[in-house]
Amino acid sequence: MRMKAILSLVVAFLAPLLAQADDLRDKLLGSSLMTGARCSQSSPDVVCESLAKSGQFGPIGLAQEDTIHTVYAERLAPVVESAYAKASKLRPHMVAALRTFNQFIVGVHHGGRIGHWDERIPAHIEWVMLGGSTSNFGIDGSGYTLTDIRNTATALFRAQFSAEGPEDLPSGKKYNEIMRLLDEALEHWQKAEDLMTPEEKKYYRDVFMKVVAKYL
Repeated sequence: MRMKAILSLVVAFLAPLLAQADDLRDKLLGSSLMTGARCSQSSPDVVCESLAKSGQFGPIGLAQEDTIHTVYAERLAPVVESAYAKASKLRPHMVAALRTFNQFIVGVHHGGRIGHWDERIPAHIEWVMLGGSTSNFGIDGSGYTLTDIRNTATALFRAQFSAEGPEDLPSGKKYNEIMRLLDEALEHWQKAEDLMTPEEKKYYRDVFMKVVAKYL
């Protein structure tokens, strides 16, 4: 009975929030500010700023930005696919890689969840795919290898991760589980790279390394 009561309270708490998200989503889908053409002109972060300044959608906080990013990804995806034939094949692997890497970040910091970034990854991927294809991947990258990405993430992990018990030591179960998430993220990324040209690999590895630097 106690569990049912708790679930009822959770549902009662979430219902208004979900309704607000659905309402905002409907407004965004019907807005001329969120067409594919409009989204193709600006990054998702810039779009969020523009919508907040417009005053048409009420207060824009983190939860509202998550919804905007979701709609942005949906709107931009067809535009990206029309310009970049590989998009539909690369998208699932790169999104899976960054979402798995997000779980790695959570492990490094002993819990919590970088939920807002997790929700925004698809929009970020659409924007970087569009940017790369538009420039024919001519934007200079830094020439990173996957080993560079792994070594950088590992070094930051070791610098920030504090052992709270035997399971957190380098030989411990928790430590190894967290490191396995990094391996899984790079395995997903490798599947995308199997479909890429050398220029694409250089461009997208730069994108991944910037995620490592910003969020880890």
